[in-house]
Parts: sequence; C-alpha cells; structure tokens
Amino acid sequence: MPTKIATSIILALIALAFIVGLLLYTQMPDPMPSHWNIAGEVDGYMPRFWGLFLLPLVLVGVFLLYLAIPRIDPLKATSQPLTGNTT
Repeated sequence: MPTKIATSIILALIALAFIVGLLLYTQMPDPMPSHWNIAGEVDGYMPRFWGLFLLPLVLVGVFLLYLAIPRIDPLKATSQPLTGNTT
C-alpha cells in the first residue's frame, strides 16, 4: 500500500475516533468507570475527557513516532528493504 494512502487512512481513523468522542461527550458520565475488579464491580474512575480522548491521543502519539522513526534511525535500516542477503 502506498505511503500516502496508508497515511490518509490512519489519519481518517484517528479523526473518526475524535469525532466519536465529541459526539458522545455529553452522554458519558463524569467521572467515567475505567477499571473493574474480578467480580465485575467498578473500582477505578477517570475524568470524562480522558476516558473519551486518551486512546485517540495515544494513537496520534504512535502515528507521529512511526513518522519520526525513519528520520531518527542512525543506520537508516528501517527505510531500506530487506534483501535476505546475509553476507
């Protein structure tokens, strides 16, 4: 898959995650349950903002990291195709 198409798809999915969070923001409780114990009872909460937008923000961070890896790789090994040659 060409890089521009893959980048467009990834950005569209990240944007979709933010849009869904914005659409559901007023319907979610504040604080939101974020952890359940083995009995299925809520034993951890987080603010509504972080409950809805933590994952999309992590996705942005991972996407930026993958964009940066070829630029910061000192050996440029990630930007060259594998040839299978071991000599």
